[in-house]
Amino acid sequence: MTGKKFARITLILTAVLLASVATVNILIDPLFQYHKPWFGMEPVITNERYQNAGVIKNFDFDNVILGTSLSENFLVSDVNDTFGGKSVKLTMSGSSTYNMTYQMELIKKRGLCPNIILCDMDPVLFESPTDTVKNPLPIYLYNDYFTDDVEYLFNFAILDDFTYPTVMLNFNGSVPDYNKVFVWSDEIKSTKELLLQRYTRLDIVTEQPDVDSYVERTRKNVELLTQYAEEMSDTTFVFFFAPIGMLYWDNQMRLNNISMQKAAYLESCRILTSFDNVKLYMWTDDDMFDAMSNLDNYVDEAHYNGKISAEILRRIKMNQGVITRDNYMAETDKLFKFIENFDYESLFLT
Repeated sequence: MTGKKFARITLILTAVLLASVATVNILIDPLFQYHKPWFGMEPVITNERYQNAGVIKNFDFDNVILGTSLSENFLVSDVNDTFGGKSVKLTMSGSSTYNMTYQMELIKKRGLCPNIILCDMDPVLFESPTDTVKNPLPIYLYNDYFTDDVEYLFNFAILDDFTYPTVMLNFNGSVPDYNKVFVWSDEIKSTKELLLQRYTRLDIVTEQPDVDSYVERTRKNVELLTQYAEEMSDTTFVFFFAPIGMLYWDNQMRLNNISMQKAAYLESCRILTSFDNVKLYMWTDDDMFDAMSNLDNYVDEAHYNGKISAEILRRIKMNQGVITRDNYMAETDKLFKFIENFDYESLFLT
């Protein structure tokens, strides 16, 4: 066989192989870029960053669960029960408000007007970058440029990581229950003993934080989301200040960050309560303070288990803890009074 003939055969076989990969990826479309599942298959949803875009592009829904890992433990059925209608979970662990704008832009481009968009106010959001993606995000899945679809269609990793599992899980009748999509609290035990083993207590810092700069970044982050509240006036945006555990506040106290955090909360409240289609929740009652102080409810200093997630939705359904233009300063004062006066050494007693 001549070199020319060998090269020609190699090119033909390569083209056939790539065309086969693209055909299978299009037909199965495990990332839902072009269609919902065909051939009677159920969607296999296991990866937030890679599959959320396709869910937005091609699924039907009334409500959206946005947010970070602090919203991952919501059961979809509980959200449906809280707000009515059909919900999809578009959470992203380690997300940022800038990351969320990619999702919101897709919702807008599709012309959707969800009834409810639910999103946590994770304190980490306040300090996230406002003009760059935080943590890897496959941008080619979130845009409408056909030219970069080659990263999807001819991608052997997609075939191996998504297409094949989608087929096999459907064939075996073992498709993961969407009601628990992205839920991690069933897999990670939350006990005080385990939590303290994982916890690193920081050294005490006396340097004063730059409150003004932090508040300015907070404002920019919150406004990345409220721009959509302004544009989507028929959608109700439901934000809640996540009940972060007291070990998180222990470190914030030791870092001398409490004044900075309180200012960020106040700025967030000021902005969010200025919109008629935004509902904001913060819980400053003794029951929630007890829950925040119970280390059995947390897997690390910030992340709470499914029990707390269910309680959050119960309170939202009961309209408990609503924050308004009239009460946000008093409620924020109450929260941070509890944080500043808490006996943190009691957390480490056995």
